[in-house]
Formats: sequence, structure tokens, C-alpha cells
Amino acid sequence: MSHSITKRPRRSAKDMEELFSGVLSILGEYDERISIRHLFYRCANAGLIEKTESAYGQIRGHLVKWRKQKLIPFSAFIDGTRYHYGTDTFNNLGEYMRHCAAAYRLNLWKHSGYYVEVWVEKEAVAASISNIAQEWNLRTFVCRGDPSLSSLADAANTFNAYRKAGYKPVILYLGDYDESGLAIPKKFTETFLEHHDCEVELNRVGINEDHIRRFNLPTRPAKGNRRGEAIESAVDIDAMKPADVREILVHEIGAYIDPWILEKMRKTEAAERETLETINIENL
Repeated sequence: MSHSITKRPRRSAKDMEELFSGVLSILGEYDERISIRHLFYRCANAGLIEKTESAYGQIRGHLVKWRKQKLIPFSAFIDGTRYHYGTDTFNNLGEYMRHCAAAYRLNLWKHSGYYVEVWVEKEAVAASISNIAQEWNLRTFVCRGDPSLSSLADAANTFNAYRKAGYKPVILYLGDYDESGLAIPKKFTETFLEHHDCEVELNRVGINEDHIRRFNLPTRPAKGNRRGEAIESAVDIDAMKPADVREILVHEIGAYIDPWILEKMRKTEAAERETLETINIENL
């Protein structure tokens, strides 16, 4: 007995043109490299492709072709799973000092009373807000849903050290609006307190209900699992435009530091960096 296999109809030339235009439009929203997985989520939420692993494989194939045809730059994407080990080297001391000057950052939060970190559920979101976090001298941690107990223990040690130094630890969290995404932050704080005697203020920056309405975000049916509170519909944070994510993050960061003090510290940082750049290497 033979079985016929129903093949998915091929995209028409018009469909491919719309997909390509949509991909270019999405990439144009970013000043930084993003992952192909993140682009896939954005395309799916925009209705350009289905949200399936099969569709993910197809979009990867299209991107290979478009990049080889030089229609999309190879540098548009980043692969966070591939990295190298090694030590940076320099041709001379002067080159090293210029490197140090460019990398110098003053602790802008020294007089704020807070130690703030940005935690994100997904690698793609970290790419979207990394420039903002660096501008405000904040560390970004990608928790990928449920982080390991070891990573939470390391974080607790850092937070407790800052507590002893007189700073209040704060986490600004960005994640999906779904059952597990809403439950994850609560699990963080419970683990910190129960196992490490570490009290941390956790501010869920997004996605929140008001963001769904404000930015008209596309929803999907909630999975209905028992990991968190029951909700009718869910939203992936990938559905939010990077500019909107950065906007809400900057607003929340500003609540923890005095603008006048921040501006003063930034001027001091710039002056000290300039001093480093003008050091006469021969006199060292």
C-alpha cells in the first residue's frame, strides 16, 4: 500500500519578494548584529513565515542564498555558540595604553546607592540592549529561561558583596509574557533568599500587560502549563521592536540614578580617559 506525501507548496516569486523585503525591514531596525533565530521570531510574529522549526530551516536556507548573492551582508548576523580562547596581544606599550584608554569606564553608580544588573531571557534581546547597558555601565546576564543553580550562586555572591559595601542589588528583567516567563523572576528571588540569604529587588521591565496594548504586540495562545499564573494569551519578547525595548529599559534605569550625578560622573570619565590618552609612554 503506497502512501502519498503532501508537499508544502513552493513560495511564489511575489511571496519571496515580500519575505525578502520584510527581512530587510527588520534588519534595518538594528544597529548591531543579531542571531538568525531572533530574525526568525521577528518574521514569524510579523506573519511573514510560520512559527515552526521547518520554517526556521527554510529561512536559514534563504539567508545563505541571499548572503552569497551579496543581497544581505554576512556581518548582519552573530553566532553566539562559536567563540575562541586566547589572549590579546599588542605591538608595543603605546598601543596597549591606547587600548586601555578606550576601554576605561568609571563606575557611574558609585554614589547612587544601587548595584544594578540587566537580566534577559534570550540572547537576542541581549544583543538589542547591549549598547544601552554599556552606555549606563551595567552588566547584562542572559538567563535563557531557568539559569543553573551555579550561575545563581555566583550572582548571589556578587549581590551580597555589594550589599556589604552599602549598595542595594537590583535586577531589571526582560522576558516573555507567558506562564513560565512570569514565574521565572519569582523563582530567582526565592532562590537568592532561601539558599544564599540574598535579598534582591527584581523589577520586571517587560514584557508587561501595558506593553502589549501600548505597542500593539501580536499575541499567541498561552500553553496552559502549571509553571506560573494562568493567562489567556502570551507574547514573545522577540515581537517587540528593539527601539521599544531600549526605550522602556532606559526609562527604568533612570529611576535608580540621579541625572545630575550621572552627568557629572560621565564628564569625569571623559576627562580621565583623555588623560590616559595623552600619557607620554616614554616617561613611564
